[in-house]
Amino acid sequence: MKKDARGLEVTTDSADVIAAVNDFTEQLIGLDKEIDSIITYAEQHPDNFLLQSYAAAFYLYGLSQEAMSLALPYINNAERLLKNANSREKAFFTVIKAWQACDYWHGISLLEAYAKEWPEDFVAIKVNEFFYFAMGQAYNGKRYLNYITPLMDKIPESSHIMACYSFALELSGDYELAKWAAEKALEIDPNTPWAHHTLAHSYINLGELEAGAKRLSDVSQTWRNKAPFILAHNAWHWALFDIEQLNFDRVDDFFNNWIWNSMPEINPVQVDGVSLLWRVEMAGGNVDKHWQTMAPYLEKNINDHYVPFLNAHYMYGLARAGKHDACETMLDNLTRHSQQQTGAYATYWDTIGLPLIEACYAHAKQDYPRVVELLNPIADGLQQVGGSDAQDTIFYQMLLSSLIETQHWPSARRILSQYVAQTKPSPLTQRWQEDIRD
Repeated sequence: MKKDARGLEVTTDSADVIAAVNDFTEQLIGLDKEIDSIITYAEQHPDNFLLQSYAAAFYLYGLSQEAMSLALPYINNAERLLKNANSREKAFFTVIKAWQACDYWHGISLLEAYAKEWPEDFVAIKVNEFFYFAMGQAYNGKRYLNYITPLMDKIPESSHIMACYSFALELSGDYELAKWAAEKALEIDPNTPWAHHTLAHSYINLGELEAGAKRLSDVSQTWRNKAPFILAHNAWHWALFDIEQLNFDRVDDFFNNWIWNSMPEINPVQVDGVSLLWRVEMAGGNVDKHWQTMAPYLEKNINDHYVPFLNAHYMYGLARAGKHDACETMLDNLTRHSQQQTGAYATYWDTIGLPLIEACYAHAKQDYPRVVELLNPIADGLQQVGGSDAQDTIFYQMLLSSLIETQHWPSARRILSQYVAQTKPSPLTQRWQEDIRD
């Protein structure tokens, strides 16, 4: 039995295994390019339980049928080794099994309990942040903050975990304190992309558009040395500052050179691409030429049902690309899946998720009355089906634009003030305000 860099026991006598565990931990929390090295480590050490579990986790992040299939051999191998694992490793594997079953609520509960015994496990902290994403990070913002705050006094200093803490603050609505915590993370290590991510959220929510755009511009080149999804995602956040100011001059650059060329095969990049174009269109820009570029990648997801937030973006992108057969197939699949859910997942999929996804299809076809019919009754629940506060804003913008088109003025005012407008109005929100008649 040896210990990793954070003093956690690992079932191994191999220094190479410990080095692999330490490297994967740093790659994961730092969102580094070489995060896939865990697959090599797992292949080199097929009899190490923790490395098999970590390799499974790497693929489970993919939230696609292909990713789930790739995770399965590592899960099966870990199960073979389970009897010799220590108590912490066994506890983490129960999280892997919950993840495999897409039971994110159970995964959250497991990791919240896990943290009381092993607060130093940075991999567990990062995985739980992902589970909060799957169940809606803004909806779970306070819960996330209550989870991570006690850990900050119990763990070694880490810019990347401080960045997680800053994001939990932002999701809980404390934008100024979130900015402070993000800057503290950057004092430890300026090359902390998740801290840049918190700053993007905070600046835009405060309506500090010019300052936020400059802050991201100053650090943007550092993202090119990081994992493709964080390059794309932070660039998407950067682009939002332009969109809020009704500036569409750099849309092609953001799409072609920052987002879509990073790794279009993975769904975080696909979501950022769809969201960028969708927001530009709702703000009055024209991006017709880009939808067909995305279609072949989005079509591969029509049988997936892991997080409604993801399907909502797939649906809109495919519809705008004119792939209506694919849209109908996905809708049929999701209807069957939703009807099979029970308990909290019935709400997640059937009550909120499926109507949201149908509304995305309707909005892409400019069927605004249908969008209002589907979304107005569930508007206050749209943050419960995945995504962050910034990401879910697009659903409220979709509803707002549809309410304006159908002249539902009181509802439009409520959605604008409660879910879309920032602390200081942007040119985009000011224009929407002007579109709402008394």
